Amino acid sequence: MVDKLRDLIHETVELKAPLSHPHVAAIAHIPGNEPIFVLRAQDKFAIEVVEYWCVLAGREISNIKMKKALDDRNTMVEWQKQNPDKVKIPD
Repeated sequence: MVDKLRDLIHETVELKAPLSHPHVAAIAHIPGNEPIFVLRAQDKFAIEVVEYWCVLAGREISNIKMKKALDDRNTMVEWQKQNPDKVKIPD
């Protein structure tokens, strides 16, 4: 199933992130009828959204999951610092 999905993605979408990227690979496991919401570092509000998610998730998630979320947040902070011209209010 995952292989078929990868093939379909390759046929229909020009990916800018490789399928080996952990976040891209995770999407392959989400059922097609399940809604998702994607944050990108270019989104001016993405960092605050991740921070707020961490507050809301609080003790409901494992330390590992919290660390991953905060690591992603920190990576977004660095990306925004290095690419201020690309940071914008989402379309």
